[in-house]
Amino acid sequence: MGTLVARVDDADVWWVAAAGRQMLATGTVPRTNGFSFVEPDHPWVMHEWLFGPPYAWGLGSLGPRFFALVAAVAFALTGALVVAGTIGRARHLAVGCAAALIAVVLFAHPTARPTWVALLFPAAMALLAFRVTLGRVAAWACVGLELVWANAHGSFPLGVVLLGAAAWAGPTDRRRRLTVTVAAAAVTLVNPYGPRLHALVLDYAFAARDHGIGDLSPIVEYAPLWDARYFAVHSIAAMVALGGLLLVAVGALRDAAHRPRAALVVALVPLAVLHARFAPTLAIVAAIVLVPALDDAVARTRLASYAGGPWCPSRLTVGVYAGVVAAIAATAFATVASRTADAWIDPPSAARASFASSPGSRTARTS
Repeated sequence: MGTLVARVDDADVWWVAAAGRQMLATGTVPRTNGFSFVEPDHPWVMHEWLFGPPYAWGLGSLGPRFFALVAAVAFALTGALVVAGTIGRARHLAVGCAAALIAVVLFAHPTARPTWVALLFPAAMALLAFRVTLGRVAAWACVGLELVWANAHGSFPLGVVLLGAAAWAGPTDRRRRLTVTVAAAAVTLVNPYGPRLHALVLDYAFAARDHGIGDLSPIVEYAPLWDARYFAVHSIAAMVALGGLLLVAVGALRDAAHRPRAALVVALVPLAVLHARFAPTLAIVAAIVLVPALDDAVARTRLASYAGGPWCPSRLTVGVYAGVVAAIAATAFATVASRTADAWIDPPSAARASFASSPGSRTARTS
């Protein structure tokens, strides 16, 4: 049996596990910021609470290797969903492969941090919502996915947006899609914090310091996309590829058939530009929903003869290509040094923090 080695250097997984131990011990979710040295009684909404108990159990049962296992599984599942939504739906094989590689190789990251594991949700929702027809099973799956998403990560409003855009794009069963959109929005209130969770998401979206979330400016994730610090963790190639997808979206706005998908991507751009942490989510969503527009764009050029097609793959064939994309992505990441916790914090803040001595510097190994 092979051995998977991964460096667990992300501080988030450790405090999520610590909060999970507290939840398992008390049977309640955290409502005050008990981990703070200065304001332990400050009201707190843990928007990632659903990760807490399994992370606590996994760390206690398997040790740090659990996080390596979660990272590998989440990365593989996200890649499989992206491949199904790109290679599995493209008319030209080259279009599907290019979209999948952009989303998975350039933007997905194998880490157990909830922010990255949660990329599963937009990938799955985009895949479900933009089906040609939305059957009953798929409709219930969308609502159930949104319920889990709302309790697992603060990016959950995107799920409702995806469903709404799909309702606009799908004229054949629009009534059902609109009903699913409303139902999905309603179930987001089924969480331990109620509307407070939605208020927290708005605070983060607008970086509202006066609402208790603190100063986000030192954190590279919340830096604007043009900030030079961000390119320490995402290459120029990734930004160029994302820019290419956005150009396709802008061009597709003129086509009524693609306008809902294109408008969705364009509407998400400001959030990714202002908060770089949203760029991977935007890349994954754009790669999946823009496949028809990419196909048409290629068909209008001389590249059509090289792109392959018509492409009508079987599930087995899609699975094979998914394996190829996963292998390429794994090789790409194996050649790049793992980012450290300091890479996400600017130097003055990193100097004041003690990330270097955190337990996250340990190496996890799982067989």
